[in-house]
Amino acid sequence: MPEIHVAFAVDETFLTYCSAALTSICRHLPGPEEIRFYLLHNGSISETARCEFFEKTPCLAGKYARAEFVEMKDRLDISKQVVTSAHITAETYFRLYLHEIFPELNKILYLDADVVVMRNIKELFDIDISNLCLAGVEDLMSHEFMKRLDLPLTEKYVNGGVLLMNLDNIREINASARVEEILNSPLSQAVTFGDQDLTALIFKGRIKYIPLRWNILARPAKEMAERCGIVNGIDLEDMLAARSNPYILHYAGPQKPWDGASSKEYTCLGQFLRWFKYASETGYFTAEFKKIESANRRKLKVNLIIGQLKLLLDKILLKLKFKDRPRKQGRPRWLNQKG
Repeated sequence: MPEIHVAFAVDETFLTYCSAALTSICRHLPGPEEIRFYLLHNGSISETARCEFFEKTPCLAGKYARAEFVEMKDRLDISKQVVTSAHITAETYFRLYLHEIFPELNKILYLDADVVVMRNIKELFDIDISNLCLAGVEDLMSHEFMKRLDLPLTEKYVNGGVLLMNLDNIREINASARVEEILNSPLSQAVTFGDQDLTALIFKGRIKYIPLRWNILARPAKEMAERCGIVNGIDLEDMLAARSNPYILHYAGPQKPWDGASSKEYTCLGQFLRWFKYASETGYFTAEFKKIESANRRKLKVNLIIGQLKLLLDKILLKLKFKDRPRKQGRPRWLNQKG
């Protein structure tokens, strides 16, 4: 049985969240699929933390799902040449070297650790990219990023949180040399958004664009809708459909479920609660996480009630507006309905 290969880039603090991601993947495998997880790190994860990860991630106790820690200390030099920040760490660049780290593999799926998967991951892994290097989902700021990199808008800038990679083809184009070439050229000044910029530059014309459902950002619906067709090429209806039934939820950006929800958008709170569903099946789920989950549920209920009251108020105001209008001017049929 062919194995599914999935890589994550983590540090010790992110093992908790990675455990929830692994749990969500295993939960949606329909049968005895052999899956191998690779946890890429900079060498600072202690042996105690590694052992604890295996103990607290029950889905790894069976014979089909396996995980291993892979040290990437020899790839940390890139952090001296590139932009890093609180949300773009040196570890995010590890995915650019998977073709070197795993010479025996021809295909791998890279996932950020701040995701939950709600679909059989094999469906994603089996997507045909035999003639390409990558498959990914268009980023919310696609057009803006492509303009900054002076790349044609006929192509799309993909979000790096979910990348299916054809390692054979990446080796064939000598991607590692291309990374060095870009970082040692004037073009490096335009590389301000981490490895995603490098991905767009290196793999131009070699990327398959996959449905949005495979990487839906956990952001307020209004924020996402306002960007559709303006700073990206995403169709609004496609975004709304994908958001209502995501295959992978990606908690990108500074606001994470485990930090407590500050969003007033109830749909974002609902997405946050999905993380707790899988985290609760791990040994990392503490009383503090339970407290945050309960607070999120209360906020969600309150926001739903407020939303319903706003709809009712809008309907009452419209009825009052039309109350004295002569019937010959017409009156919307729904205004005559009770309730």
